[in-house]
Amino acid sequence: MRKPLTRQNSTRDKRRYSAYQNRIFFYLVTLVTAPLLLLGVLSSVVYYRQTVTRSDALLASARENVETQMEIALSNLRAYYSAVVSADNYQTLCQKTVPPYSEYTLVRDMQTAMRGGNLVDKYVEGYTYINLRSGWILSNNGMYRLADAANRDEVAHLLSEWAEQHAAMMWVNRTDQPTPALADTPLNTVDLTGELLVLRSSSYRTGSYAVLIVKLDLSPLYEMTESWQTGGYSIAARDCTGKTVLSTSAALTALLDADTPAEGGWRLNSGKMGVNGLTYYAALPQRTLAATAGTVILIAFVLAGGLVAVLLICRRSTSVLYAPVDDLMHAASDVFGQPGSDEEEFAYLAAGVKQVARDKQAMQSLMQQQNRRLQQSFVENLIRSEVTDEAAGHTMQELGLAVCPAYRLIALALDTPAGTSGPVRETMLLTAIQTMPTELLRRCAFQPVMLN
Repeated sequence: MRKPLTRQNSTRDKRRYSAYQNRIFFYLVTLVTAPLLLLGVLSSVVYYRQTVTRSDALLASARENVETQMEIALSNLRAYYSAVVSADNYQTLCQKTVPPYSEYTLVRDMQTAMRGGNLVDKYVEGYTYINLRSGWILSNNGMYRLADAANRDEVAHLLSEWAEQHAAMMWVNRTDQPTPALADTPLNTVDLTGELLVLRSSSYRTGSYAVLIVKLDLSPLYEMTESWQTGGYSIAARDCTGKTVLSTSAALTALLDADTPAEGGWRLNSGKMGVNGLTYYAALPQRTLAATAGTVILIAFVLAGGLVAVLLICRRSTSVLYAPVDDLMHAASDVFGQPGSDEEEFAYLAAGVKQVARDKQAMQSLMQQQNRRLQQSFVENLIRSEVTDEAAGHTMQELGLAVCPAYRLIALALDTPAGTSGPVRETMLLTAIQTMPTELLRRCAFQPVMLN
């Protein structure tokens, strides 16, 4: 016999019969949470990809902006100094066989011109004019003979290298050479460090007869990158040999030298080599995108919080939807007993209803049998005249027998041999009753009875 389910043990037993409740919860979560989760994941992915695309576009914009500004500045320098070496005063200077100490106006005008005048002076850190015919030098540090230069061997070596070049104007990258301290450098030292613009004057008959070396001041070029540096971008420019001319990040320079910017955690955008022989790069550390990833993670946490709230709502909704089933389970347990540990609710209720139906059918069968016995006993007493008329009417109503003014009695006697035992006679009588015609039995007011 099943134990009834009471409210006192409902908390413990709910785990045993909440399969349907869990199913409701699963359906609610699937219908509500799954679309929300999918939408959140897709939104995060799209947001991150759009951020990367926007970052790449800004990288390209940074590189193009800096490249345009620097190329204009360098091209202006080339155009300016091309005009300087073509000027009459410069050609006059090239014809001097000795340093023109006494020609103050010519020297002053040429120094002003070689310093950049008012046009490009901010891009010029220093200059050196070398008269190869007569062997003397005019620079921003003064005028002296080439043979008196403190680094005349280095100058001679570079001049021999440049003589092999066919270009009359060229950029020479010597930014990898250490710049000596100003206090330790003699005034008669030719500055050959940094980014140099070299202009050679030559003739077909005599060859090179003069060289103008202009040292660039890279500070204005770095200033062109400041607005992008504040945004976390790094800028670099490299010449045709792969040597770095300028770079705002030592880490980026090292990675470019190693040719592994992606492995170093950088997003890189590079352009094509410009007319001044430079290739420009704009780079953004991957950690900058980590902030975007952090935003995505924050969105994920917000989404997770929303999912938790949705789950709580679903759990509460499940309890509300399950309440009628829960009440039915408690009511049914009083009739059917406590459900099994792994029995599903509706299976439990269906089994209980089927058992009640079987019990009802058995009860009805038992009551019919008892009613027939009572009818048979009443008919026997009635035949023996052991019942009064008043009691007979009352009993017939209770037994559901039809009350008629008169009845017809049919008696059937068995012709049995002498000495037939009582049980055998009863068996014979039961057989005779059971084999009577159905139409006859249907018309009988009472069921046939046996009398001894």
